[in-house]
Formats: sequence, C-alpha cells, structure tokens
Amino acid sequence: CLDRLRREFGLEVRTGKPAVAYRESIVIEDEDGVETDGLVEYDRTVGGVRLHGAVRLRLTPSICPESRRPINMLCKPPEEPSVTLSSNVKSYFNVDPNANPSQESEMKYPPPLRALLSGARGSLKRGRLGPHPLTNLTCHILEVDSEINSTETLPGAMRAAAANAVTTLLETLAKEDRMVVLEPKMNVEISVPTGRVGDVLSDL
Repeated sequence: CLDRLRREFGLEVRTGKPAVAYRESIVIEDEDGVETDGLVEYDRTVGGVRLHGAVRLRLTPSICPESRRPINMLCKPPEEPSVTLSSNVKSYFNVDPNANPSQESEMKYPPPLRALLSGARGSLKRGRLGPHPLTNLTCHILEVDSEINSTETLPGAMRAAAANAVTTLLETLAKEDRMVVLEPKMNVEISVPTGRVGDVLSDL
C-alpha cells in the first residue's frame, strides 16, 4: 500500500511503529459502583495563592442495556467516560438542578463549575496501570465544598479538587486490583480454497 502511494502518487509517507490502543477501566460488577470516602480535600498554595476544594464522587461501570452486565465483561466497543452532576452540586453553583445537561447548557455554567467538570474529565484521560485513557464508566460528582470565595481562584481550586478526587479513588482501586487494561479484540473471517487450508493455518 505504501509502495503504491510512492509509485502512483509520488507521496513519501512517514510511518512509525504500530501501537495498540489500550484502554483502562474499573472492575466492579455492582451497578452502584464505588465511592470516595467522603469529601476528598485538596489544599495547596501555588504561587502564593491558596487553592482549596473538596469533592465527593462515585465511579460506576457502564452497563449493557440488553444483558444488564458491565460492558467490560462483554466484547463491546469502548465508550468515552461521562461525568454527571448531582442536584446538590448544581445548587452549590446556583444552577437549576432540574435543567437537562447538554454541551450547550454547559457553556452557560459559571466558570468554577466548568472547571470542576474539566478537572474530572482530564483525570479520566489517564489510568493508574499505564498511560491509557479510561473507558466504560461514569463519574458522578455528588458533593463539593470550598473555603475559597474569590471568583479568580475558585475555578482553579475546583479543577484541582476534582482531579485529585478522581485520582485518589483510582489509586485505591488499583491497589485493590479492581482496575484492568482492556485490549482490542477482533474476529477475522478468511476464505481460502480447500487445498490451501493447511498452508493458511500454518501461517496464522
């Protein structure tokens, strides 16, 4: 294929070593998932500015609607992790708790709440068993708190607190062997003449 690109189209193609697209996920059969031990506090001073926040959250596995089993236990395409907000969290940031979430409505969220979501989503892009994104799970942010009132520093505090809470819970799950690396699987169907079956099988 690469030779044809060079020969017929004069294109020089740079290629690298093939890499397998691994993913990580949590091994939890209970649909209720696993929750942090109360509010996970983050309190740091960065550049002379104090960042303080506390987040309580829960991770639940994605469930297959047909079998009601975790998707990780089935051979299914990976799904991007999602992040949800409880009504308490929305009320904390003066957002209507009954409003339906959407990408458009998120743009209207106050900066600290957008930062909270960003921190959680960012920390889900890297697992604890390797540099692999997480998949097939939902992060439910249940409760938040902060001693910061400044509109300038609160977003940074919320982003850091959310990332810290997710990382703390993932580290706990990794120590308990409740995280797994997911490898891609595929089915291959090969049609060959009857007389060549032995040759093909020996090459596989």
